[in-house]
Amino acid sequence: MKISNSRTPEEQLATLAAASLPYSFEDNLKILTEQSREVWKEVADLKASYCPSNLAQASVTMHPAFASKKYFPEQFLEFANFEVVGVRPVEVYPRISLFNEDAEDAEQTISIIVLAKRQEFQSLAGRLEELKFEGIVAHQLLTVESIESVSIYDRLDLPNDYGGPSFLVGVYETPDMSPEESLQSFKKYVASCDFVTHPTFWIRKDGIFYVLIRGQRYNLDSIADYSLVANIRVPKSV
Repeated sequence: MKISNSRTPEEQLATLAAASLPYSFEDNLKILTEQSREVWKEVADLKASYCPSNLAQASVTMHPAFASKKYFPEQFLEFANFEVVGVRPVEVYPRISLFNEDAEDAEQTISIIVLAKRQEFQSLAGRLEELKFEGIVAHQLLTVESIESVSIYDRLDLPNDYGGPSFLVGVYETPDMSPEESLQSFKKYVASCDFVTHPTFWIRKDGIFYVLIRGQRYNLDSIADYSLVANIRVPKSV
């Protein structure tokens, strides 16, 4: 998914340099570096079978004051070697709010869903530590609220009382594969987890493909472990 600012990096830098930014460079660099190390710990624990093309998934959440497209941190994401595959609305309690003095209410923002090779997550903290407060990447870093891995619980979107055997799974297309190859890779993984994929149902939209699978809910975590899964839901026809 390609998302970019229409303005030049120089124009973006001028806007950020004049903006009221929530965090100092030193503080946010330290926090995002620590979070990057935590992401790597979780990514390092993933089995190779969960990670097609050695890819893992993470989210970059923007500070609520910088959730609009004009602040999209394209250069920061390129610096991190992240491939953007989606954007979703979320609510957060920012560490410092620019909207609410008491910061008691959750605020709307966006999480940018990214994929990267596992070695990129391993090296990110070290590369962040080398940043100096100059240029567009360093300024965009101040608009980022958090960097986190995506857990199986982030992917499961099912009512607690649903016990049916059918599930609709959205999967991000593997960047270095064709859509058909991405589908076949996922179907092989599904079969290895004792689930069955519907033979003809396949819908593609905005870099995600959707398939129907059947199996036991108690074993669904094995499907959510697949690093390219975006969400798992109840099919509308159920």
